[in-house]
Amino acid sequence: MKATKGFTLIELIVVIIVISILSTVGISLLSGSDQYTARLASDRWLAGLRLAQRFSLQKQSASNLVVLTVSNSASQWTMSIDQGVTNLSQFSVDKEGLLAYASTTDFSAACNSLPLLTFPFRLNFNGYGDSVSGSRVQVSTNQRICFVGATTQQLCISPSGYAYEGLCEN
Repeated sequence: MKATKGFTLIELIVVIIVISILSTVGISLLSGSDQYTARLASDRWLAGLRLAQRFSLQKQSASNLVVLTVSNSASQWTMSIDQGVTNLSQFSVDKEGLLAYASTTDFSAACNSLPLLTFPFRLNFNGYGDSVSGSRVQVSTNQRICFVGATTQQLCISPSGYAYEGLCEN
């Protein structure tokens, strides 16, 4: 009798069926993109905040602040980074059903109990990268921003201008 090598047709069909079942289950787990919307928006805002601070450190102008302005439309937030009349960068962030909440005093309450973020939202950076008011006075408290959708993500902007993901502290 001859020794055979390889798989039988039945074995191959069983493997194909198992792979198709596993792929169907896997695809259904990944189909809910609304689970990632808050995370994506938070990451884009964080990148914009850090970019604005980097520009302020790079430009180091005593006379012109670097200003991050976020405007709101029905489907997206538009972030613009300017210094004086010069636009340094501009990009959009999809909202996809998210709401943005903000506070400079309440760091422990649930995000959806905070006041809605008012637009246009402006954040000024001096030449040292610090967060300052429009009159160049150093900000003395953290700024908490929450993105609420199917999930919740939080950002904190410290008085030093550094933005990070997570909870703010007093």
